Amino acid sequence: MSIEFKTWSEKFKNCRKDIGNIEGVLNCWRSAIPTDWKRERWAASFGYRKNSKGDDRGEQVIERELLGQKGQWKLLKIEHKTLKSNSLISFYHNFPLAKFKSGQVIADAFGLVHIGKIYHPLVIEVKTNANDCWFALVENLQQIKMARANEVYLKTFLGKIHAPSAKGTWGLVVAPRSFYEKNDNCLSSCKKLLKTLKENTEARIAFAHSGKLEEDRIEIVCSNWE
Repeated sequence: MSIEFKTWSEKFKNCRKDIGNIEGVLNCWRSAIPTDWKRERWAASFGYRKNSKGDDRGEQVIERELLGQKGQWKLLKIEHKTLKSNSLISFYHNFPLAKFKSGQVIADAFGLVHIGKIYHPLVIEVKTNANDCWFALVENLQQIKMARANEVYLKTFLGKIHAPSAKGTWGLVVAPRSFYEKNDNCLSSCKKLLKTLKENTEARIAFAHSGKLEEDRIEIVCSNWE
């Protein structure tokens, strides 16, 4: 990992802890990613891939429900008041976005979101109790930034696994309802940031409850997908 990439990444990490600093987040989004970081290929290994000893714990529970069985893809219905004819296909567990190990940026899951007639690659961040929703939002935003900047290799990967053609990566945070309810001020700040991102950038992110994953459904809390 280069010093330049580390410095760029640290700015996002600092913004995760600075709740309400919308301008700081916008500055991170607008900053160019230093060169020589792009990952060129991913293994065709699908579904939940951790070999947990004993019962799953914390985020592992949600990840298994989100991704389904090892070696498979999973189709989920998105529940939202205004989004219609939409679904989510999840298929890749622990999706690395850079080519190096040190300082790696990893999305907990990767898939496709189908809104109307359009597919978007989707980077997914899973949370249970750790941190807060602002932290998760900024963390997911960095993942989106990197995926959008690496569209050529992502499209090549999707083609090799016979996935629908898609571009313009979106983001999703999946967590229990209690994760969003533990700090009203934090959630309010996130909603303001989501609105600002839609007005000023191409970044599209949604928050979703994890409670209906066993039923192959995912319920949107708030988003700027509309």
